[in-house]
Amino acid sequence: IDLMQDILEARYDQDSDFRVLLHDTGQITHPVGDPFWREWFPRLLNQLRDKNREVKSNEYVDED
Repeated sequence: IDLMQDILEARYDQDSDFRVLLHDTGQITHPVGDPFWREWFPRLLNQLRDKNREVKSNEYVDED
């Protein structure tokens, strides 16, 4: 799980199209035969999206 999380975070940092698509999508699913990744991959993507939404909402512009 940790390795996949690191990979997704690196992709998020490097790929602006990935960032836009991740933030613009609704419910995330991963319909594959492997029940482990069917459950965990969407969960990791949602965590990444939520974490970065929190970071963005905590940023502000100092207008001094």
